[in-house]
Amino acid sequence: MTRRRSVAGWTRRVYSRQGAIKVDTLPVIYSTPLAEAVADFVSAHCDLPGSIECELLYRGWNDIFEVWAKNGERFIFRLSKRRACGDADVASETAFLAYLDRTDIPVAAAIPMRDGSLFTSAFFPEGRRPAVLFRYAEGRPSQARSSAADARANGVTLARIHDVAGGFAGDKGRYPLDLNHLLHRPLSAILTLEDLSDSVRTGLVDLTRRLSSALAERDGLSWTRCHGDCHGYNAQIALEGPRAGQAVFFDFDEGGPGYLAYDLEVFLWNCVLFGRKDHAFWHAFIEGYRTIRELSHADFEAVHLFVPIRHMGLMGSTPVVSTNGGVKPCPPIGSPDSWILFCRGNRRSCCRACSDQPTPLCADSRTFFQYQLSPLWSKTPYVGSWPTATVAGV
Repeated sequence: MTRRRSVAGWTRRVYSRQGAIKVDTLPVIYSTPLAEAVADFVSAHCDLPGSIECELLYRGWNDIFEVWAKNGERFIFRLSKRRACGDADVASETAFLAYLDRTDIPVAAAIPMRDGSLFTSAFFPEGRRPAVLFRYAEGRPSQARSSAADARANGVTLARIHDVAGGFAGDKGRYPLDLNHLLHRPLSAILTLEDLSDSVRTGLVDLTRRLSSALAERDGLSWTRCHGDCHGYNAQIALEGPRAGQAVFFDFDEGGPGYLAYDLEVFLWNCVLFGRKDHAFWHAFIEGYRTIRELSHADFEAVHLFVPIRHMGLMGSTPVVSTNGGVKPCPPIGSPDSWILFCRGNRRSCCRACSDQPTPLCADSRTFFQYQLSPLWSKTPYVGSWPTATVAGV
């Protein structure tokens, strides 16, 4: 008698010389295609000249491939992670890029497929994943935390995007970058972790409540179409032609309609993360932004509130976007050491950066980063080793 075994109902019949044997086929959470298969896929769906060569650049959050056409032209092919909003999400992203490209904003826009659409889908064992071919952003990589000129160029391009964003009407179906997406859903995902101590759960819930309340008290915050990940390194600095010196943006897949202050905050977050004190580049970024458009006092003073919100969002980002049941926050953002460093290092540097007078600490900022960290914490590995923390004044 043959025992029937199954994993999540997945079974497979394998034929051999001895006859049919039932064996299990394990469900796939995530798979990566061969570069040769991607080249064939691009050739079939995109009108590029001649044969196609392809190389995997990196995998994980998205799978990114560099593509070369026979004439030497370069492209970037992205296989997206499986998204909560699916096709509507990618449709909005690529449509926004096409809109920015038409208005002469330096971005790496999507290349239309043979059928005229701006993206297609590829089928994988784990399900269907959106696929987009982008223009290659020529130039050198932006070094926005070591070059004030690059930081300023990033600020200029982001301001130009915000300046024309009001004319784009294609965000139907795109998730908004509101507190539900940035804070509450990530917190819910983090709280599913079984090893969290009661004190950490209580502290995170209380911190979330206080951040939400503080933001709700802010009046006059602007809403715009955000890039979503403008940390200074999702750009190339053009070296030739009419755009020489400009920051050419890419990687818009975390964008959407949201708080303007949040879109600015991403750059600040990268300047002060883990105890960094790269305030000079943050000020260069803001100076570049202000050469294009005015920045209201309300939006500027709200930027610092989004730094811990972004950090919480990144800790919970893996379970938020996952469709496979995974619940661990993504390391290293969610690791105990990184959280300790974030709390200790940013309590002063962030609020010092978010002031028109950068030396004094504004009262609102100070209260948000005065963490009282206990020297004692659980010895349970990973999540259980987060410190017990109380947050004063948040």
